[in-house]
Amino acid sequence: MRKLGYGQYSTVWLARDSKYVALKILRADCYGGSYDIFEREILSKLSNISRKSNHEGRYYVLPLLD
Repeated sequence: MRKLGYGQYSTVWLARDSKYVALKILRADCYGGSYDIFEREILSKLSNISRKSNHEGRYYVLPLLD
C-alpha cells in the first residue's frame, strides 16, 4: 500500500491481504558479504521464544510470518 520507512539494509512496506501487515524487505547484500546482518535470524528467534513463553510481555512481540 505504501512505504513505512527505510534504513541502510532494508525497506518496510505496509501491505494488506486478509489483514494489514508490515513487510520488511532486506537488501540482497545483507548476507554473504564481509558484514553479514543477522536480523532475520534474530527476529525468527524472538518470534519462536515468545510463542512458547508464558510471560505477559509475549503479547507485545509481533509474530514473524515468513
